[in-house]
Amino acid sequence: MALFLKNVAFHGILLDALFEEGNKEWEEVSQLLEEGILGGVVQPLKTTVFQRDEVEQAFRYMAQGKHIGKIVLQIRSEEKGSAVQPTSCLVLPAICRTYCLPSHSYIITGGLGGFGLELAQWLIERGACKLVLTSRSGIRKGYQAKQVHEWQKLGVNVLVSTSDISTLKGTEKLISEACALGPVGGVFHLAM
Repeated sequence: MALFLKNVAFHGILLDALFEEGNKEWEEVSQLLEEGILGGVVQPLKTTVFQRDEVEQAFRYMAQGKHIGKIVLQIRSEEKGSAVQPTSCLVLPAICRTYCLPSHSYIITGGLGGFGLELAQWLIERGACKLVLTSRSGIRKGYQAKQVHEWQKLGVNVLVSTSDISTLKGTEKLISEACALGPVGGVFHLAM
């Protein structure tokens, strides 16, 4: 309530109600907006433009939360002139889903549990070829052995580590085991 002591007023506006069919106020708002744009009263929001190859910088800039206005990612140059021109086809390189580098190793702590085995399969389907699955007791069940054997038949290098990751020494050993296969591309912590 302290805000009201500073003579602050709040007004709720249901802007979407203007668009209801048969609303005469919409015509008035539309006319005021059009006149405001023509008269220079209505100004576009301040924009910060990033080029299409500056996506990361745009997101980092936005994440700072210090900007005012809109952040625009410019995919192509603006059309010149008032007539709308048909656009040419634009091909952009994109990764449509998660992709794992085959040269990197991926660590899954608790990797022999049900969720760990499913995650390992998911990583393999996305290109992972080097997995380090941790389990204090190692392979104990037939299903675990079957899955590891199936992946190895596919050419996936699967290392089952029994390092105690609750200790610094065990964690260092796990990281060095993974690094021996390739640079670590990700760590998924599923251990309880």
